[in-house]
Amino acid sequence: LLGIIYLSTGAVYLGHRRGVPFKLLVSILIGIDIAVLTLIVHYSGGSESIFTNLYILTIFMGGFYFQVSGGLVTSLLAATAYIIYTLLELKGVVRSPEGAILFTHQNLFDSLINGYVHLAVFVSSGLISGYFSRRIVSSREILADREEKIKQIQISNDSIFRNMSSGLVVLNMEREVVSMNPAARRILSAD
Repeated sequence: LLGIIYLSTGAVYLGHRRGVPFKLLVSILIGIDIAVLTLIVHYSGGSESIFTNLYILTIFMGGFYFQVSGGLVTSLLAATAYIIYTLLELKGVVRSPEGAILFTHQNLFDSLINGYVHLAVFVSSGLISGYFSRRIVSSREILADREEKIKQIQISNDSIFRNMSSGLVVLNMEREVVSMNPAARRILSAD
């Protein structure tokens, strides 16, 4: 199963290097991850495996790359895979392999509660990761906008500094000349 994850990650890398849209590759990788995690859950004890928590990492990836909608869609895909697996296990269609640690549900009610709790955790994780991703993107946009405004102000100030007819000399705290405009150079060189 780890080999599948390594191969899929390598394929995404190669696809990205060949120009395949990155978001498409991430979407495919999320689907593969959910399928592999479902198999890991199967081989590690079924629907009550401690590895069901690994779905949250994939949900975070969906939220990180696709913000709130991606986190929500990824969480619903993970929850769907988990709930379908749980129902198949409950009906006896899927059986955990020999040697797996089993914590089987006593009845349908326990299975539904377990599925509901996982659904709530998955959806919460998707919404939270998507929200933080959106905040990060928004902060980056605000920062880029402010950097652009600072550059414009700096260009404007430099232009005023160079083109003013009065001499201007800038000193630091030690009274050393830091800069002077061309008019100040002309005035000081004339004396």
